[in-house]
Amino acid sequence: MANLKSLRIKNKEYVFKSFGNDQEKYPAKVVFNRFPIHGEDFTVLDRVNLFDGVDAGKVDDKNVQKIISDKIINTFLHNLQSGKIDYERFFLECVNRIDNLEYEGIKIKTVLDFWKTIPIDAAHVIADELYRYASERDEFTMGESTA
Repeated sequence: MANLKSLRIKNKEYVFKSFGNDQEKYPAKVVFNRFPIHGEDFTVLDRVNLFDGVDAGKVDDKNVQKIISDKIINTFLHNLQSGKIDYERFFLECVNRIDNLEYEGIKIKTVLDFWKTIPIDAAHVIADELYRYASERDEFTMGESTA
């Protein structure tokens, strides 16, 4: 009889390496409630057409240039994010809590604390590392049963 064996299963408690955290005496760790399933990638998919949402009947000559320029800028920024990882959604769905982390004296315990408190550039560096770790597949092998 074939026997499925685990070779490597990810730990739900992960000490991230970003910014030298893993070198600290008491490093911060993230506790996952689940890992993404195969094919679940948390990408932002919704690209927007330039003039979606612009009602030409309500645009007067005075405001047309401002409305169009605002729409171009907002569409550009939105589409720039399309295809990128939505780290906040990944955190909300997969991370349970953060242990032993603070920023400028503020303790970070929840996912919402993390996104409200940590500067966005630093948050994305940490989130990217966590996303790559969480997306790694566990390793298994088949062997003969000992029974």
